[in-house]
Formats: sequence, structure tokens, C-alpha cells
Amino acid sequence: KILHELHLHIPVIALAEPTRPDMAANIIKAGAEDLLLKSNVHNLAVAFKRTWEKSTARKLQVANIERLQKSEERFRKMADQAPFMLWMADTTGKCSFVNQRWIEFTGRTLHQALDDSWIHVIHPEDLTHCLNSFRAAEQARDEFTIEYRMRRADGEYRWVLDTGAPQFDDQGHFMGYIGSSLDITDRTRWEEGLRLRDKLLDAVARATNLLLSSPYYQKTIPPILAILSEATDAD
Repeated sequence: KILHELHLHIPVIALAEPTRPDMAANIIKAGAEDLLLKSNVHNLAVAFKRTWEKSTARKLQVANIERLQKSEERFRKMADQAPFMLWMADTTGKCSFVNQRWIEFTGRTLHQALDDSWIHVIHPEDLTHCLNSFRAAEQARDEFTIEYRMRRADGEYRWVLDTGAPQFDDQGHFMGYIGSSLDITDRTRWEEGLRLRDKLLDAVARATNLLLSSPYYQKTIPPILAILSEATDAD
């Protein structure tokens, strides 16, 4: 107990009386690496070898855990500094991590994003397509790209380009997904504006050609109006 309080990882071999099994159990629970009955004290060398092996294995385990924790801290710090939203999903498809950008964009907490709670920020009309695309990619262990509307913290729905990639460990075991979400609303509106412009220019060209190629002015007015009506989505 004293060693634990002082954070000293010193291997301990406990000696116990053969007639006190309860004491032996308590010694192991207290953190002894090995237990040796006093009647078997001649096996001290064997106990020492076992204790050394256990202690070495535990030190390696602790070092690995600390290294993983530091790596995770570095990843989280870099992820939070990224200029776009980042997320991670586990092997079951449930969200396990979102970065600070995601939290700021949606106005939701990390707890509100985990598991399946992230679906609450997706536009209802896009939810089925989004989930089906993700599940299809997950079953195939493949990359995916989805465009859908996500509700921003101020309540406005923004178009988002979501890209995900499967992650595998050194043995090739599937570890889940890591992905990014990028607000493309302005780009989408610009592209829509270009499509509308091209549509209007085409309609004007067709109407002008019809007007100039027909000798019957009044007969060309209805089809011209129909062309312009279709292009502008107006009566």
C-alpha cells in the first residue's frame, strides 16, 4: 500500500503461512507480484523469476498505455486545430469522436455527438440517403463521399461534403472510420447559379431563334413564352 501511494513500482514477493489462505488472498489483492508459502521458501529463485517477468511485462504495458495516451492527446490537439470538421466512428458505425470545429459548427456538445446522436443535425430529407450511403460503404469497408445538409448552430441548414475512409490496424483488422465534413454551401450556390445562367441563356437562344426563323409573329409568342416559363420556373 505504501509503495502504491508513493507511486513506486517495486516488485514484491509476499511470504505467507500455509494455514492462512485468507491472508494470502489479501496479499495478492494488495498488489504483490507473487506469493510464496513459507514452507516453499526454497523456491525463492523460481518466485523471483516469475516476479521479474510479471514486473517487466507490466512495465511494458504501462509504457504502451502511456505512449498511446500521448499519441491520442497529440491527435486530439491537431484535430481541434484543423480548419474543418473531423469525426471518427468505431467498428459498429457509432460516432466515437468529433473535433472542436464540429462542436462549434453544430452548437452541440461532444456527448451529444457520440453514438448515433449526430444524426439530429442532418436535414430530415437527406437522412435516409446519408445513412444508406454510409452503411453501404461500411459493409464494403470502402471510402465514401456524401453531400447533405447539416444544421448549423444558428439553425440554418448548410450543404456539407462528407468524406470518410476506413481504418485498419497492422494485422488488417477493421478499426472504424475517420472522416471530414466541409461546408460547401457557397460553392453549391455558385454552381447552382451557373446552371441557372446556362439554362436561361439556352432558353433565350432558343426563343430568339424561334422568333427570327418564323414569319408568323403572333404564332411564335406562345411557344416562346413556354420556353421562358420552363427556364425560369414561372407561370
